[in-house]
Amino acid sequence: MAVKIDKERREKNIGDSLLLKGIKEEDVFVQIAKYRNEIEKINRNALSALIDLANKKYTFEWLKKSDPVNFILGKLCTCCSHLQGFGYGIMKASIVHPDVQNLVIRNEKGDIIAKSTLYINRDQGYGVFNNVEVNDNIPDEDKRIIYAKYKKGIKMFAEQYNKENPQKPLLQINVGMNANDLTPLIKKYNKRSSEILKAIDYSMFRTNNEISSGDSGDCQYIIWQKEKENEIEKMK
Repeated sequence: MAVKIDKERREKNIGDSLLLKGIKEEDVFVQIAKYRNEIEKINRNALSALIDLANKKYTFEWLKKSDPVNFILGKLCTCCSHLQGFGYGIMKASIVHPDVQNLVIRNEKGDIIAKSTLYINRDQGYGVFNNVEVNDNIPDEDKRIIYAKYKKGIKMFAEQYNKENPQKPLLQINVGMNANDLTPLIKKYNKRSSEILKAIDYSMFRTNNEISSGDSGDCQYIIWQKEKENEIEKMK
């Protein structure tokens, strides 16, 4: 089945990424020692979070559509998005649909421990992540780092996408909240969307008649928005 799906991707001439230019985390050295005393006075937890991020304990990656890991991604993240799972349609769409791609988070060993599947509507300028799935073995205290990397990956993607598509930029990206493993963090730091942005019908990619519309149909939170233009610039 995997060979058949990959053949379909190649026959449709589907590229490896939603972007023309790939993105990866920039090489940045954070000089923690310089601000250690000041940060400790304010918040010890903030210092710990900065150290974790500076050490790049976890990293994000927009997984290439040709990467065979897409077929078993759900197995790595304790979810059903794999060849034998109920999320087969989501898995297949991430490989053969030109507007769908997986964002994954890797641990310090390079193992994938979280994933989120993005669909973008190029004409209407929005994106919808199905949800966020995290491996059951990941402790809750580490999910804040996963969340930070997730947000960073989205921001860098959106900025690069808009550089490549200035005439039809992305204005907003939402994330579905059903079975979302980062729900507490997303609700704490983001706003609930008043509008349910429509994703694709993932059941179209299933091999049977089971309905699989994904996990974004009932509740969505705004995970990224394009910064509004300066009002003064608009008046010029």
